[in-house]
Amino acid sequence: MGLIENEALLPGTLTEVTSEYSYGYDTSQFGTTESIVIVGTAFHGPTGAAIAIYSPEHAEYMFGKGYDSNTKKEATLVPAIKDAYEKGCRTIYAVRVSGENAEKDYEFAVDSSLRLRMKAAFPTNDAKEYFLVYDNTAGAEKLKFYKPANRATIVEKRLGLVEAENAVLVNTIELANDYSLDSNSELSEVIDLLNDHQYNNVLRLSIVDESGVEVTTSSEEARRLTLGALLPGLYTIGRSNSICTPVTTLDYKLCIEDEDKPFKSFDGVVYKQIILNTDVSSDYPVFSASHAPLKEILNEVAIFTSAPFDFLETQGLVDRAFEKDNTDYEEVAISNFELYKKLGSGYATTAYAERRVKKDATGKVIKELAPRVKETPLTDANRVQEIPDGIYSVIQNLSTDYRVLAGVGADEEIKDRVPRAKDFQVVSPISANVFSSMIKATPIVNEDAIDNDFVKSYKFEIHEVEEEDTMTASIDSVYTDEVMEVLPLLSYTTQDELDKIKKMNIENGTRTLVKDNGTGKVNLFIYDENNGYRKFSNALLENKLVISDGKIYKGIATDGVVDFQEVAVGDDGFEVQTGETTSVKYQFVLGENNAHVYVFEVLAANLTQTVYADPAALAAGKVVTPLGDAETMFSENEEKTVIYAQSNYFEMNPVIVRSAYMDNLTIEELVEMLNGHSALNHIFTFDMTEAGMKEKDSYLSEIAEITAPDVENPATGEIAVVLFHESVELKEDREIVYNYSQYIPYKTSDNFARQLAQHATYTTLKTGTTHGVIGLKLQGDKSLKGVKAREERLMELDFDLHAKTKQGKPMIGRNSEPYPIGDNVSITEFQSDFIDEDNSKFTMNGAAAYAGMVTVLSKDQSSTNQPIALRSVNYTYSNYQLSRLTQAGFVTVKDTVTNGLVITDGVTMAQADDPMRRLSVKRVLSEVTKIIRAAGDPFIGKPNNDSNRNSLQTAIKSGLESIKGVLIDGYRFTLNTDRNTQKYSYIDIDYAIRPVYEIREIRNRITVQDEI
Repeated sequence: MGLIENEALLPGTLTEVTSEYSYGYDTSQFGTTESIVIVGTAFHGPTGAAIAIYSPEHAEYMFGKGYDSNTKKEATLVPAIKDAYEKGCRTIYAVRVSGENAEKDYEFAVDSSLRLRMKAAFPTNDAKEYFLVYDNTAGAEKLKFYKPANRATIVEKRLGLVEAENAVLVNTIELANDYSLDSNSELSEVIDLLNDHQYNNVLRLSIVDESGVEVTTSSEEARRLTLGALLPGLYTIGRSNSICTPVTTLDYKLCIEDEDKPFKSFDGVVYKQIILNTDVSSDYPVFSASHAPLKEILNEVAIFTSAPFDFLETQGLVDRAFEKDNTDYEEVAISNFELYKKLGSGYATTAYAERRVKKDATGKVIKELAPRVKETPLTDANRVQEIPDGIYSVIQNLSTDYRVLAGVGADEEIKDRVPRAKDFQVVSPISANVFSSMIKATPIVNEDAIDNDFVKSYKFEIHEVEEEDTMTASIDSVYTDEVMEVLPLLSYTTQDELDKIKKMNIENGTRTLVKDNGTGKVNLFIYDENNGYRKFSNALLENKLVISDGKIYKGIATDGVVDFQEVAVGDDGFEVQTGETTSVKYQFVLGENNAHVYVFEVLAANLTQTVYADPAALAAGKVVTPLGDAETMFSENEEKTVIYAQSNYFEMNPVIVRSAYMDNLTIEELVEMLNGHSALNHIFTFDMTEAGMKEKDSYLSEIAEITAPDVENPATGEIAVVLFHESVELKEDREIVYNYSQYIPYKTSDNFARQLAQHATYTTLKTGTTHGVIGLKLQGDKSLKGVKAREERLMELDFDLHAKTKQGKPMIGRNSEPYPIGDNVSITEFQSDFIDEDNSKFTMNGAAAYAGMVTVLSKDQSSTNQPIALRSVNYTYSNYQLSRLTQAGFVTVKDTVTNGLVITDGVTMAQADDPMRRLSVKRVLSEVTKIIRAAGDPFIGKPNNDSNRNSLQTAIKSGLESIKGVLIDGYRFTLNTDRNTQKYSYIDIDYAIRPVYEIREIRNRITVQDEI
């Protein structure tokens, strides 16, 4: 996970969100003052993007309020914007510093490795209140999106669509009636329609691949998806569990003939339909083919509906059925160290894990102990690590006069807790070498699942079979009325064993059959992260068929309780009753696992087995055995290869590759096929081993070294048709290990003032002159004693305002001394209360207020002794204390009584004898630099000849005429040109007070040079 949770951003790239989010707001005053960019936390809005703010109301619309009364959390960005605006600034950019995308990926109705991703337009916990409903009624297809009233656009407000603060706004897009879109229309067109809707400022749809990469317009497979591939129902974000009864009943249709296709452009074999889904944790939308079952389930949680999803129109009612997750997508309460990392371009001290083991008497390691975590020693090159590019890098191309870091103190300690041993644990996949060790299969594991309950087991089987055995003989021999869910089977004898099952920490939504060995009863258990494993015995399970451990189970209702019982398979196949006295017997059935449909062969004594892989299956009482994926088996199978890939917890999952194409398939082609197969590519990645690389162009039949002996079918006495057979077990697909090569940053000796000053310095050099403003942490004790103690502490602070490398080492200037950057930052030392329109009170540290006040001053006016529009300050200093703090470089406020509150002295954190100690000097030089850059930009890249040099000089000179001779704090600015070196020292200083040697030093520091 990156530090900037927005994949659209790259370090050094400026993104501005404009137009639709500013529509309806008065922009006439924007640009009438100097400009500020304010960086802080917010409850809403884009992360890492610079947003032009036109008014306090606009700020709230983009980023939410400054205080959430429900969570008791405070965000820093909007109060700072309002504070600066109140002080007069009218050119404000805002940058939200943190936030996590709220999103969820959904399955399609067609067999595909792609997913539909729905996410909030911006990171926010409000996303849990955003809903999308797709109605696929033929000829009346429509989308509805729901949002709370606080997300109303300015147009919606002016149209009177917001009836109350707790209202839910519903917008309908009539796909069929208004846009002539139907199930054959491109899905990407529908996605664009929703994303660009004038009132949709809350949701974004996209198509992603198995790695989570957006491929809506870049993938051929994604472009082939049509609206018919979108499952109907309710799509949610940030909802983790169903409080109502969670049911998922799917129907899979085999589309062998054209008349079976759900829509004209459908080119697959298996089509998925939802009969009923109320499990919000599943990868399917909430839906019911008929309203009655959904209505009955919702009634359990006191939701009474007369039409599908009408309960969404009442705010909060949905919470009774579908629980919000615990994820904080807003991240307003982040630690100082997390904030420092998100700002970026810094450095931090690391910790490492020291290995500890237990040995026996012979010195042999018998157990690995939890490591001891230590701070990385000075001698280790990894002691200090770079904090990579972050928000500061992103906004470096934004040219503003001032940069304010809101709500954080320059003097605050920046550190996280010392890492724990568990922080060094990683989930490491365990690979298996298959097919005569030519191919390595590596499981795709959840890196966040640091828990052994999540381990899965696999058994790889590779079979060479006769060509005619790679496809089933006839669709008529396949029972297609129901696709049976393939589930694992757990069992228990004692209550303790049952309790252990119930307490398992397993993936949310996991389903399994659980057998009571005492009574013989089998029930369906479902796991949810809040309640653990719990038995599910709903009438909807009646007659439901599932496959478990090679047997078929059927839901049987007794006195309103549904248990699962084994279904006997006769000698002639799987028998299905079609009437009182008639029945049909099938040789094949369909099973679903991991969102894919497979063909299972019925093991019956009187049936001639098409593919007989496991001679012990009948003896073990199994009645079905998996063959391969239905999508391949019922389509043009040019490679004559089918795959079965099961992925359950609690059992050894078969992964079976059957091929009659070994004489024509190379190792390299097999690896490519396995990685491209939709049933496998989200479970494993396949690579050639070293041995496989040597044989990559060889046909499989040429390198197959393991031949299975002839096996007699115990039921028929016939010899099983198995030409090649290999079996490899992977008992655990992952292991939890300690990463002893990992170094975890957890604290820094840096401070926010130096970090901001360096950002301002780099921006000044690369983009445009700018100046950082930051306050100090808030003072709690406002008594005379407390204020005195604060003054003494501040006088002892050393912000070390020098440019540093990514390892935290000083950058050396021309004089072989650390390069000072204090002239690029001001630190304010006063705090006041800011009262919002809703009477929320925020204590501000002066940074935004001071920056806002300065932007109104003319270029030749100092902020010294100028009034600042504060209602009051929370504590005051004596004149002596103010003098000391000013000498130390802090910007303070004094109460003149008659003239009110004024800035004591407009200083920066530059060295005391540096002209840049005066912010007024910095402002004039900034203006001069802008003029020079504007004049010089058109000449960049042109030939260095007399004509261009003369033109450049003329452009610069005419631009500077407007400020020639201006006197600021005793500094007179004049133009000086050195034609001999063809370099232009645009600014020189005549300063009559200081001695000559000081004048030279001043000239060296602030002379601006440029060269074509």
